[in-house]
Amino acid sequence: MKKIVVSGCSFTFEDWNWPKYLAKYYGLELKDITNVGMGSQGNGLISKKLIYAVTKSLEIHKPEDILVGV
Repeated sequence: MKKIVVSGCSFTFEDWNWPKYLAKYYGLELKDITNVGMGSQGNGLISKKLIYAVTKSLEIHKPEDILVGV
């Protein structure tokens, strides 16, 4: 695992929330997280931003090196 891509609401927004602990669990640093979470966004925006972030990450990383969390 080389990259974590996450999206969600305010519980995801800051890197000190669950994305930080997920990165720590997998032995990654905060720079290895792409976090597109934001407070007060609905499921439609969450999914669109996540799809875009994953597409961009696939330009650099292999699919098996990316973990996606919502």
